Amino acid sequence: MQDIVNHWQLIPISFDCLYSGFLSKPEQVKIIKQVIKYLCNKNAVIIVDPVLGDNGELYKVYNEKMINSMKELCEHAHFITPNLTEACLLLNESFKSHPYSIKEIENMIKKLSSIYDCNVIITSVHFNSNIISSVSFDKINNKICYTHNDKVPGDFHGTGDIFSSIIVSALLHGNDLGTSIKIAGDYVYNSLMYSNKMLINPKFGVNFESHLSKLKDYLEP
Repeated sequence: MQDIVNHWQLIPISFDCLYSGFLSKPEQVKIIKQVIKYLCNKNAVIIVDPVLGDNGELYKVYNEKMINSMKELCEHAHFITPNLTEACLLLNESFKSHPYSIKEIENMIKKLSSIYDCNVIITSVHFNSNIISSVSFDKINNKICYTHNDKVPGDFHGTGDIFSSIIVSALLHGNDLGTSIKIAGDYVYNSLMYSNKMLINPKFGVNFESHLSKLKDYLEP
């Protein structure tokens, strides 16, 4: 990664948007901060998916040092997209296995926005066992929005990456935050339904490619 960034600085190049996802160690977080400082233009949109864990647990490849590094990266973001587990880690709060209440989620999302001075999207929220939700907080307009989809049976990897990537696309197309999470939530849900219909092995990820051609119709505000 460092060699790539060094090369970019020689070109030179300037980015309108930076979106970071899985990072394997604190040293990579430092590199991303270099890109933000030296290669993003002054109006660039910085979106951080603070990948740290899921289902109430920190991923085994991470430790406390990585949590602290990810917190530092979030301080540079305009938007962060933690799942519920990651939201708890960023807030130093214990994860609750039972469904959260709307009040608990709204308190949590406003705390995140205040601490990291950014807009926030919390994914993988379960208000009940049959629905999976995402919640967004628009800091400037002080507005909370929700999107809800039926929970699709199975355990699929990569849904968070797909969700956040579509959020990036929707925002860059000029959609507001509430509309963006609706577009992303519906797209992930349809991708999961198609994957189940085609009997795709979850180990191979989600088939999101089959209807990419239709995505543009949803992105245009």
